[in-house]
Amino acid sequence: MNLEEFRKALSSDATEENAQLKRQLSDLQTEYHEKLSKLENENDSLKESCRVLCNRCFTLTRGVTCLFCGLDYPCPHMPGLEEQVAMAHKLRKEIEKNG
Repeated sequence: MNLEEFRKALSSDATEENAQLKRQLSDLQTEYHEKLSKLENENDSLKESCRVLCNRCFTLTRGVTCLFCGLDYPCPHMPGLEEQVAMAHKLRKEIEKNG
């Protein structure tokens, strides 16, 4: 095999490898976008479930559990700091009165 044939063989191998890598990259990008879309849909569904659960919790307990709620979700019913202090103060008075 002379130098010219060797050069053509290397060039051909590199071209084939490049095409193969491009196909792999394209496949991976497609897979990535499909998984990302699936995760975004799942995330939206979970957020909606959390919103519904927050509304149910507030309705069922009339906000009583809001003081002790540790849910890591921006609940629209979560009282602010001043409201939490007032709720805790009221709860403490009830405990002292009944206990």
